[in-house]
Amino acid sequence: LCDWSSDVCSSDLTDHHLYKKSHGIKVKPTIYMWAGFQNKNPLVRMIRLFRLLLSYLTTKFGFSVVISSDLRVLLNDYKRADLIVFAGGGYLRSQKGLTQTLNLLMNLAMFQFAKLYRKKTIVAPISIGPFGYSWHEKLTARTMKEFAAVFLREERSYNLLKKHKVKNIIHANDLALLATHPQTKKSSRDTFTVGFTIRDWLPKEKQLCLETSYAEALTQFSRKTGALIQPIAQVDNNMYGDRDRDVAIHVINKLHAAGVKTLPLKTVKAYPGDTTIYGEIDLLMGMRMHSLIFAILQNTPFVAVSYEHKTEGLMQTLGLSHLCVQSNKATGKNLQALLFEVYEKKDVLKKSLASSLTRIKGEEEKRWKELFAQWLTLSLFVSGASVLKEFPVYP
Repeated sequence: LCDWSSDVCSSDLTDHHLYKKSHGIKVKPTIYMWAGFQNKNPLVRMIRLFRLLLSYLTTKFGFSVVISSDLRVLLNDYKRADLIVFAGGGYLRSQKGLTQTLNLLMNLAMFQFAKLYRKKTIVAPISIGPFGYSWHEKLTARTMKEFAAVFLREERSYNLLKKHKVKNIIHANDLALLATHPQTKKSSRDTFTVGFTIRDWLPKEKQLCLETSYAEALTQFSRKTGALIQPIAQVDNNMYGDRDRDVAIHVINKLHAAGVKTLPLKTVKAYPGDTTIYGEIDLLMGMRMHSLIFAILQNTPFVAVSYEHKTEGLMQTLGLSHLCVQSNKATGKNLQALLFEVYEKKDVLKKSLASSLTRIKGEEEKRWKELFAQWLTLSLFVSGASVLKEFPVYP
């Protein structure tokens, strides 16, 4: 039972058929999606939230009242599960405000139901924080307690939960790095190609500065190297307000105004098909963390523009922190300098990325084998099985 979502691509929550076709698995809405997004009528949302709360409280106090057949089906999945894995890729964070608070509470509700039914639960690699209020942080840490294992994608998240005395926490890597991804052949174009991803994240004035900095850096790099510019919209989803396409167009317009031609904008809508674009370019300036991960899988060197510590954690794991700049500190000058550094060291960086990816895959394969072996051994012991070696374990 997987009840979590990520920002790998825009299809995660809206195109369930892609999973069924690719992996032969059944995908259902999360509790959060059922309550807040399946029907956007405010009255329906309020009714569903009430029913969810009623189901939780009545179950917690020894009897269960579920006034919804759809919700009953979702909760029965929790009840029947032998192991619940909250798939990684997302993160638990918040900003100040009612909307952000509700978003965090609804995310935590999914974890709380797993605890309510006392199921063995693994939280696959995610990021924790930052939070708008201190009580958001404390509530999140409290929710993470008592799980079989909680994997954190970077040191900052690990230290945050450690501070709150959460046990069974493990510093691990984003699971997307374990993807089996065929190498895409570089474009037949002779011209060096630089791709970029950007998102709308900062306050209006700072966001405008970021977009201008992108355009300035790419303009100077293109003029000095003759490189082509490939805009990429990694996440483009109206449902959640992530319109990377619109932001990319802002940068494209600035580039065109400076006399720099760009290749047609590419939008990542499906995995793995559309992600081949990261193998067709020669260098990436990426703000979306999973655009950086796809670049790693395609052995494409990159400059990282971080908007939260999950990207900085990834770069630290790779030993490439010097190629990362925070989005609110990005300027045309420092982005241009990083682009040229990667350009000059691209062959060395390719070898470094390949080596790091091999190391990470080895670490995670060992870690997950040991984890599932431990869980399987426990399950067999409880069931009275005596010959454990007959049961192979695969990650």
